[in-house]
Amino acid sequence: MYKKMRYFILLSIIFLLSCGEDNKQIQIGLLLHKLEGTAWEKDARIFKEKAHNAGAKIIIKNANGNEVLQNEQAIELINKGVDVLIITAVNTNNAAAIVRKAKRNNIKVIAYRRNIKNSNIDCFAGFDSKKAGSLQANYIKNNFPDKANIIILEGDRNDENAEIISLQHDYELKQKVKNGSYKIVYKTFIENWSKTDAYFEFAKAFQFCNEKIDAVLCANDALATGVSKYLEQIGLSGKVLLTGMDAHLTACQRIINNQQGMTLYKPIDKLIDQIMRLVVSKSYENNDKKQILIDPVFVSKENIDKVIIDNRVYSKKELYSSGIQNSSY
Repeated sequence: MYKKMRYFILLSIIFLLSCGEDNKQIQIGLLLHKLEGTAWEKDARIFKEKAHNAGAKIIIKNANGNEVLQNEQAIELINKGVDVLIITAVNTNNAAAIVRKAKRNNIKVIAYRRNIKNSNIDCFAGFDSKKAGSLQANYIKNNFPDKANIIILEGDRNDENAEIISLQHDYELKQKVKNGSYKIVYKTFIENWSKTDAYFEFAKAFQFCNEKIDAVLCANDALATGVSKYLEQIGLSGKVLLTGMDAHLTACQRIINNQQGMTLYKPIDKLIDQIMRLVVSKSYENNDKKQILIDPVFVSKENIDKVIIDNRVYSKKELYSSGIQNSSY
């Protein structure tokens, strides 16, 4: 009888401990590479809302582009005993050290929108960069079926997204370049996806080119902003086709004003919804290919109201205001 009682008590303790573990509030550490005054503020806000709705606690850290600071913030969150780290790395190469520290402490790691190279992350969650590159390059092809002189400005070479987009640009344009229909006048990568660097790189390429430039294949809207600024200064605004990505407000306004051809909208809400489902369910091992990939959505003047206004990215008043801030650096 005594043995049975002891066995029953032991089972009860195990049951209560397991229930306590299941009911424990999930703690999430979100490490962002930059925040204030950027579009990443929206990501932080949505993460905060979705975590609250899921009953999870989230601690958000902003590295301000400082790799050393991000490493210190990661150690702080690891020492706090968070259940999962969601990281947008300042340096996608060196952030592998953060992953190793987290894994040693049995903490799950999700790379958010920037993959972390040479690391054993539990999941990459982001947008399909291959699809993005294809949509941008095919927009050029659709608008210039015969001939075109093109300048290509890619993103930061250290960002795997930029590498994937660039490779897809090359793949889509390869045949046109090979048969002489297209000429790539200049191509370069822009550090930190900087609009200021894009401005100077494009200005340099444009000044040294003796041929008419038909299109600038910009990997995102920040680069397109730099190019648009220079085109405005030399009186060619709207006369050179620009591509972009991220659906920045100024880029959407340029599309309406025929100063940029297209951008890509990234449904961040949809992506973070899937991340939170993964975090709450703890089903990392069942995650297909250890990744969550969302398709970007093509935006042009023809569908901008449907995509941007209907999805409440910006209001109609914001979108159709005339105050394009290209000159603001």
